[in-house]
Amino acid sequence: MKKILMLWLILVFTSGCTIEHDAPLDEHMEDGEHIGPMAEMEDHHGVEETPLFAEFEVDKLVAAEVAELRFHITDHQDEPVINLMVHHGRKVHVLIIGEDVATFAHIHPEDFGSGITPEMEAAGAYSVKYTFPQAGTYLVALEVMNPDSTLSKQFMVEVGGDDALDAVVPDMGRIKYFTGVEEQGEDRYVDPYMLSSLQGGIGKGYRVTFDAPQEIKAGEEFTISYRFELGEEEVTDLEPFLDAAMHFVIVRDDLGALLHWHGRPRGMSDQGGEMIHDKVMETSSDGHDEMVEKEDSDMMHLGANVPGAFGPDLEGTFTLEKPGRYQVFGQVNHQGKIIPSWFMIEVEDAE
Repeated sequence: MKKILMLWLILVFTSGCTIEHDAPLDEHMEDGEHIGPMAEMEDHHGVEETPLFAEFEVDKLVAAEVAELRFHITDHQDEPVINLMVHHGRKVHVLIIGEDVATFAHIHPEDFGSGITPEMEAAGAYSVKYTFPQAGTYLVALEVMNPDSTLSKQFMVEVGGDDALDAVVPDMGRIKYFTGVEEQGEDRYVDPYMLSSLQGGIGKGYRVTFDAPQEIKAGEEFTISYRFELGEEEVTDLEPFLDAAMHFVIVRDDLGALLHWHGRPRGMSDQGGEMIHDKVMETSSDGHDEMVEKEDSDMMHLGANVPGAFGPDLEGTFTLEKPGRYQVFGQVNHQGKIIPSWFMIEVEDAE
């Protein structure tokens, strides 16, 4: 009999897709266990939102075997959500990060078979296929939105097998070389990105220079920058990837916090696209999560007016609410190749 892992996690917020939790890694789900609700957000500022919910289902996971991750997205009346919106080129985004924070994926139901069919939309049922490369703990994050709300949620899964993920290796290097992968279709790559196979030696691949402030404080805005070079030449013909100049997945090295955000060519403001509700989740002084308004809006969440060619310098501006060491995954597109990158930052406690 197949073992079924069911997770019910509710985490509704907007602007920036920040996901945070404080549960230690040894608190994992057993097959068949139900978790949730994790958090139900209320609107304290008079802006009506209709929350989205998601059910996740997966069979027992084994490394190196193809797995199907299934999602059922409903509204507050438990009816299928049939009006998901395309944001950054896809309706459903799935992010997968290994506990080594050196293995990740960014995939979508549209990347498989005939994509999202009318039958899937009518049922609110979506799935992706993924081969977990090694045994261990993985964070899986789901992002969807409709005209009324945005849903970003996370859950941990355990993958069995003999070949386990390595422990986190701190690496504060600021100049690295990455070889890139060939697209498997437009803005499509469904295999794991693995640092061990995609980081080249000196002079092998794209030279990526990373810069970040020497001191980053939790809760304070900061900007990071990248320069891309190939051989002796600056790369000035980078192309949009999933309707953004650059995609970032920033995850704390205990998988306890995650941010999916988007970069821009240096000197270009975060403008273009359509603005969604200008609210984010924060922890209030009494320890409760709540939706709060921010002056800075996510103008790039749906996909900004990114130039057709740009480079070599890109940047992104972020706020991370919790201290710790973070891995910054990046994705850019160049001549049919997706160039991933890995760089680490330290975020200090604001106190």
